[in-house]
Amino acid sequence: MNKLIDLNLLRQFKTNLDRKITKLDEEQDKKVEAALEEVNGRVEDLSAKLYPVGSIYMSVIDTNPALLFGGTWEQIQGRFLLAASTGYPNGSTGGEATTSIQIADGSYNGLTTGGAWNNRVLVSPYASRASYTNMPPYLAVYMWRRVG
Repeated sequence: MNKLIDLNLLRQFKTNLDRKITKLDEEQDKKVEAALEEVNGRVEDLSAKLYPVGSIYMSVIDTNPALLFGGTWEQIQGRFLLAASTGYPNGSTGGEATTSIQIADGSYNGLTTGGAWNNRVLVSPYASRASYTNMPPYLAVYMWRRVG
């Protein structure tokens, strides 16, 4: 028995199948987008808990933490961190990279070669000023403070 295939019927079947596949793809795309939005929201919530506003982030990699954790960050440059105390209130800044001292006539306290304390008096006709840098050993890193 010979069966003839109606070409128009086959085309219509293919068109309907394509529409169903397209509809399924669109529904799947919407589900994937919704899932990504939910994951992004959870990541932002978690990063806000890990690094709330006011947190400090340090790294040897120069990536802005906003790309990693979201939020708004400002870079801290040329500063050491110091634990806050009554003498150094939170958020205060100070210090200087280079300072100078006045060397003049005056008293000098020091140890003798035998280890006993000795008061000495320096006598000099000239006073002088010298600049110096007083920096402990360090590792320079990128630092950021979360501001938003």
